[in-house]
Amino acid sequence: MKILQWKKIKLRNVKLKIPVLSFNNQKRAKLVPVSIEPHKCTTESEKALYEALLERNFYVTPKHKCGKFTINLALIPFQVALIEESQAQKTKLEKTLLKQGWEVIYYQNEQITNNLYDVLSQINNTINKNRSVSI
Repeated sequence: MKILQWKKIKLRNVKLKIPVLSFNNQKRAKLVPVSIEPHKCTTESEKALYEALLERNFYVTPKHKCGKFTINLALIPFQVALIEESQAQKTKLEKTLLKQGWEVIYYQNEQITNNLYDVLSQINNTINKNRSVSI
């Protein structure tokens, strides 16, 4: 009488390369739960920019965590990060955000107090440039 024995056979990893077709590879706006949190804004210029964007029906998230970094003000559906100029020296912050597909806009406190509309037009131009929603 013979007893069956199982043999362990090692198989090599097989890698297949399959051509992939991609159509309309544009990023679309995301749905984001909105909570109004002006108490998270630390400076007066941040609060002014936050309120001005809310008046224009943009949903702004203050102090948004992106990895180990914190964005001052973020427009998450459009992936636009608004960062104070004093934090501009952090090259790792900008590189991380650019790798994740964020657009970075730097602002100065004096620029917001004097020329708020210039900052808002720059933000609006960036959003319209990236907008891929078709009606």
